[in-house]
Amino acid sequence: MTMKRKFQVRWLIAIALFGSVAMAPVVASRFASEVSASTEAPNIFQEPWAIVSHGSHLWVVNFSKNIVELDADTGSVIRIITAKTDGHLEPESISYNAGHLWVISNNSVAELNASDGALVRVIRAKSYDFDFDSGPIDFSGQTVWVLNAHNESVTELDASSGALIRVVHLHIKALSNPTTGVFYSPLDMAISGSRVVVSDLTVTGNQIIELNTLSGSVIRVIKSGNGPWHNTRGILAADSDHVWITGDTYGKLVDLDTRTGSVIRIIKHKVPVAGFVTAMIVNGSHLWITNQDNTGSVTELNANTGLVIRAMKDTYYRLTKAQVGHSHGGAAFTAVATTRSRVWVVNQFGSVMEWNSSNGSFIRNIK
Repeated sequence: MTMKRKFQVRWLIAIALFGSVAMAPVVASRFASEVSASTEAPNIFQEPWAIVSHGSHLWVVNFSKNIVELDADTGSVIRIITAKTDGHLEPESISYNAGHLWVISNNSVAELNASDGALVRVIRAKSYDFDFDSGPIDFSGQTVWVLNAHNESVTELDASSGALIRVVHLHIKALSNPTTGVFYSPLDMAISGSRVVVSDLTVTGNQIIELNTLSGSVIRVIKSGNGPWHNTRGILAADSDHVWITGDTYGKLVDLDTRTGSVIRIIKHKVPVAGFVTAMIVNGSHLWITNQDNTGSVTELNANTGLVIRAMKDTYYRLTKAQVGHSHGGAAFTAVATTRSRVWVVNQFGSVMEWNSSNGSFIRNIK
């Protein structure tokens, strides 16, 4: 399973439907000269920020620089993908779907062939409403959904053609009387069954906006009130039955029922099990979270019960922090991916760390 969730400070969300369908402006180039197949590249990770996995492959985004493809079994570099001439100059977020990579970069979305890194298209038309803070990308059937935090919108496009289906301006649609000049901020997005779920910060508190994946219409707006996620940073993970959101204090997660929006349970633990949560993904019956604290840790929870399966501390980084020049301790975990009984975590200080997901043993630190 190939999922990721990046931590990104976001400020603002809104909704209006555009019924017309526009074809994406396409730049088609294989940019073969810009794809390196070196397996000996030193210092390969320079501010790694996002990660996605599928089968025996990993793709890691070096923020605003390039995409590194790794062999998931050996950790060796397969290729480095850069495409400055093709428009995705500053890769920030990446997702995998049906043999294709979708990359957010500098007010655009690029689609790549996952098998060789070749460019399929770059979508950058103004009508798509992408902005400098777009992301994440998620998928529902044959459609692609992109959150545009600065523009307070969600964009839906056709996965096969890149054609625009609609732009949903969240606050115009979700709020009966949106106030001009009032602070709104979309924070994160996930797909839960037939719903697009967006966590949102407003001047009156936190809320979750749910959209119908078929129509783009608002299903409901769930207000946090004074509940356990009223001061959340809004990091989300979701499956068909649950939505998990970070709580109002460090070490707290809130599990919501997708059908009713009610709280199923509050999950609260101390460091290293849970702390300053930076990323969450759900894979079957497992919920994985990364914590950016003095130690840094990766925690596996039972998605059905909320019980802790194991917490994996960032032992390697703490033992070698002096060697890599970071004296403050801890790790800057920004994203997590799982596949083939492994879990990989991006450490923003310049590596990808790998654990055995079946027993929690540390495997390697790829630098």
